Amino acid sequence: SHVALATPSVAAAGLYAGQVNSATATFDPTLEASLGSGGAIIAGRDVIVRSTSIADTTATALGISVGALSSGASLATATMSPSISALTGAQAATAGRNVLIEARHNHDGAAPTGHDTTATARASGGALLASGVGAAATANANGSTTARAGGGSQFSAGGTVQVLADSANLATATSTGVGVGGLIAAGSSSATANANGSTSADLRGGVGASDSVTVIGEGKNVADAQANASGAAGLA
Repeated sequence: SHVALATPSVAAAGLYAGQVNSATATFDPTLEASLGSGGAIIAGRDVIVRSTSIADTTATALGISVGALSSGASLATATMSPSISALTGAQAATAGRNVLIEARHNHDGAAPTGHDTTATARASGGALLASGVGAAATANANGSTTARAGGGSQFSAGGTVQVLADSANLATATSTGVGVGGLIAAGSSSATANANGSTSADLRGGVGASDSVTVIGEGKNVADAQANASGAAGLA
């Protein structure tokens, strides 16, 4: 289980108060389980090739500025883009029970684990005269999950032969900008969420004796973005 976390916060005060607050969290490893290019395997029980990733990536930027004149910006970017692979080459594998080639990302094989990519940006400013603030949040969930039995492979099993890939790419971006000024106030906010993960299961070789053969690739990609901005002042 992995956690990538960035949570800075900034406050500024004075006759003129200004602050820029930025948070960036990234999780992008390459995780691979492989049998290599060839050879023969004989197992009395199971042959299992499994690669699993469970991770949260969170970026939170909070900024506050107070003064006669104030401005502020909060920027948060969270990116989760790992590559997870379970692979075989041109092996001949015989198992007394089962053959399993499995890759998972934020998934337990039955359902998503709930781990996600989250970016939150909040900026607020208060000023006697004029206040302007902005917040921007970007969340990218773009994991690549692959389970593949390579070309030239040959499997035999007393039980099942399975090639399974399961993933969940969940991205949430939330931003809020609030400006309050005696004369002029402005707030801006933007939120962008991308969930462009890929999931594939591939059996390129052959299967001899077995009870059943299953090849399934199942991915869930969900993106949610919410932006709110407001300004309150005597003039605007």
